[in-house]
Amino acid sequence: MKIVIIGASNVGILLAQQLIAEGHGVSIIESNYDLAKKIAGELDCAVLHGDPVSPRVLGDAEVNKADYVVVVTGNDKDNLLAAINARGLGARNIIVVIENEDYHKLAVSLGFFNVVSLTRLAVIQIHALLKGMNIANLSTILRGDAIFYVAIVPDRMNGIKIKDMRLPSDSLIVAIYRGEELIFPKDDLEIKTGDEIVIFTRRQTIDELKKIFKH
Repeated sequence: MKIVIIGASNVGILLAQQLIAEGHGVSIIESNYDLAKKIAGELDCAVLHGDPVSPRVLGDAEVNKADYVVVVTGNDKDNLLAAINARGLGARNIIVVIENEDYHKLAVSLGFFNVVSLTRLAVIQIHALLKGMNIANLSTILRGDAIFYVAIVPDRMNGIKIKDMRLPSDSLIVAIYRGEELIFPKDDLEIKTGDEIVIFTRRQTIDELKKIFKH
């Protein structure tokens, strides 16, 4: 796959290293010249120095030709603006990383449903550890293709109980966000329109999950 990473934050660099190791084509946009130069010397990928929210820079990075664009500058406002501009240039699959929970709803309201909230993931992981469920160990079991997928419940699925949901066998619902409320799922819990379902799954099941939660 061709993946454009907007921002050489700690998350962005670690992601780039993993994707490069898996053989994907990676391009990184970074505004800090010294950091961009350092990364270019250390990673086997294209590095473009420039303003990550600039349509010209995004165009030079060919975000419209990327299989995925991951926006992870470390600044939520820049992330949203970069995502909006990338979408305007024809980017198809945009993943927006949010650190401040206040921006999560804004991102969704702007039409970005592939939003990764670092705060929410931390809460989920801590709760899982308290219950004796180590998500990191699950990742190892799934041999590196494990990911979190966040689905928005459409109107037609309103009222369905967790136990009646027909998800792929290798998919696990680990949390549900209902507005500001964090809910940990039980079999008899009914999902509601607009709920954000956090699913731990395999990368290859994403297309199937998209069909299940299609709006």
